[in-house]
Amino acid sequence: MVFDNRPVILTLLGVFQPGFDATGPNQSLLRMVDALSDLFRFRIVSMRLGSEPTGQWTTLHGVDRIALSRDAFGATGLRRLLATTPYDLLVSNGMFDMELTVPALVQRRLGLIPRRPMMVAPRGEFSPGAFALKHGRKSLFLKVARFGGLLTDVAIQATTLEEGEYLRRALIGTGPILLGPNIRPLAPMPPRGDEIAGGRLRVAFLSRIDRKKNLTLALDILGRAGIPIDFDIYGPVTDEAYWTECKVAIAGAPPTLSVNVHGAIAQNNVVATLAGADLFLLPTMGENFGHAIVDAMSAGTPVLLSDQTPWRGLATNGIGWDIPLDRPQDFVVAVRVLANSSPTDRAAQRQRVRSYIERRLNPAEDTAALAKCLFEAMGRSQSVGDAG
Repeated sequence: MVFDNRPVILTLLGVFQPGFDATGPNQSLLRMVDALSDLFRFRIVSMRLGSEPTGQWTTLHGVDRIALSRDAFGATGLRRLLATTPYDLLVSNGMFDMELTVPALVQRRLGLIPRRPMMVAPRGEFSPGAFALKHGRKSLFLKVARFGGLLTDVAIQATTLEEGEYLRRALIGTGPILLGPNIRPLAPMPPRGDEIAGGRLRVAFLSRIDRKKNLTLALDILGRAGIPIDFDIYGPVTDEAYWTECKVAIAGAPPTLSVNVHGAIAQNNVVATLAGADLFLLPTMGENFGHAIVDAMSAGTPVLLSDQTPWRGLATNGIGWDIPLDRPQDFVVAVRVLANSSPTDRAAQRQRVRSYIERRLNPAEDTAALAKCLFEAMGRSQSVGDAG
């Protein structure tokens, strides 16, 4: 049931486009919209890709959305849009987004747009590995933001308790840090195809092609494993300079490693695609959740991750590995261990992976917690008992 007096949440998200729906930020937003549209009306502001029209409200994935073009100061028309569009809460994704978040914070502080409730969702930017990228520039911005009062009354969303601790250590002089978990219903476990003749290990990487996701390290790990591997790479390119480095690494891959680049993939194909892999590999520098990790586990596929995600203790549970990034040889060893395991052991491990994610996900509880977070960011104390 949808209520006409639903509060309006205006969301700033750099990329919200067809072909990007399997990326983490888009998944977080779409799951939130699906779960909470009875309580809130969501509207989305994103940046234009390609030649699509700008400045016009359209519908994408069932949500009102407007695309803006770029200029030297960020998103063209952002100030006018925020000044004339009614909303109860402004939610911006990414603390260091120079096109949407930073201009909105500055305009709000200077009184160029209404000083309505605002919340920033950093989306894993403050995990140690991710924060280390361009650390000097990020630290300078936080100092300017603190002394300029940009975040004084701006709520900050943490999706996990661990992310909340990272935020408390890094941020001073902000509004409240609120726990608003991601919502993930469990997808059905798809059937698994036959094993490939010849014993080649099938490894999948699914993420944005971005330096933070560490695809070059993934290529290095698999190349050093010295065993026959088919490596499938899925995801849109969001950092062209880094993708150039990746292409050099792919060109230099040893004969044992066959690399297949597939590009973006629709979310409704993700779990079935990952079910065909023997291993999901993501040596990321930082994740606040990791939707692709959940997709892999939903398919029963073991995961090999860095220790910069909320998914820890994987080896103890017999479902994969989480390894520090400064121990690349341990990643190589994990790949070899899986490759040398028997079909019976692999089948048992896949069942353990699926059972683990079934225990971990609690969409009803997470829906209620996220609704509470949004109401608190607005300064309201409405009941959210029926949010699920």
